[in-house]
Amino acid sequence: MRIALSQINTIQGDIPGNLSRMTAAMEEAAGRDVDLLVFPELALVGYCPRDLLFLRSFQKEVTGATEELRSKTPREMSVVFGTVRVPKTPEGLRLLNSACLIQDGRIHHVADKRHLPNYDVFDEARYFLPGGGGVVFEVKGVPCGVTICEDIWGGAGGDP
Repeated sequence: MRIALSQINTIQGDIPGNLSRMTAAMEEAAGRDVDLLVFPELALVGYCPRDLLFLRSFQKEVTGATEELRSKTPREMSVVFGTVRVPKTPEGLRLLNSACLIQDGRIHHVADKRHLPNYDVFDEARYFLPGGGGVVFEVKGVPCGVTICEDIWGGAGGDP
């Protein structure tokens, strides 16, 4: 299995630009026969877009860009990318910091960040609801797992 990590230079709030960078990275990866392409946390929106997250227009734009990314993903490639999702909960104003897996032209799995840092320059608890954690999926018969940033060490000795 060929895995590529796409450490693109995302820009906070620049959804069209980030989508363009991600699409170019997918095209390059497809030319290299990559089976699994992984983008950074919140790659689609840029980390962290702060109060832009509260704008309904921004949320709609993210939803549209997620659909566009899904439609542009080569069917033979699996892609994990960071984005925000609007949960179907009464809270409604806060979102989920998510990693989505696109396989076979559709979103198959979603990992929602559980441990939200709320210290120093981080203020994620203001914007996001805690999610359920990582997921395990297969690519070419190989089990793969996804967790988001702080979730990796959050359960191993000290919740932030």
